Amino acid sequence: MTAACGSTDAATVDSYSLDYQIDGEYPPTYIIHCEDDDQVDFGGGVLIAEALNKNNVRHVFDRRTSGGHGFGLGLHKFEDDWVKNVLEFIHS
Repeated sequence: MTAACGSTDAATVDSYSLDYQIDGEYPPTYIIHCEDDDQVDFGGGVLIAEALNKNNVRHVFDRRTSGGHGFGLGLHKFEDDWVKNVLEFIHS
């Protein structure tokens, strides 16, 4: 964390944590996250969704059990059309 933030004190780390930056003015957000993502901790997505809920921000937390990281590149197939779901959210 020191390399990313320059410090490991709690205030500095929190200033880089998205879930601490969300307030009632945060834009509508669509999160799609796989539990088996080996690059981004799934718990971070949960914290962001909780912060969006707490601040009454319109959002979708599209939780997937598998798919890993980077599935948006078309490397994995899902039964549903997640791109369509995102576009419907944007236009709603």
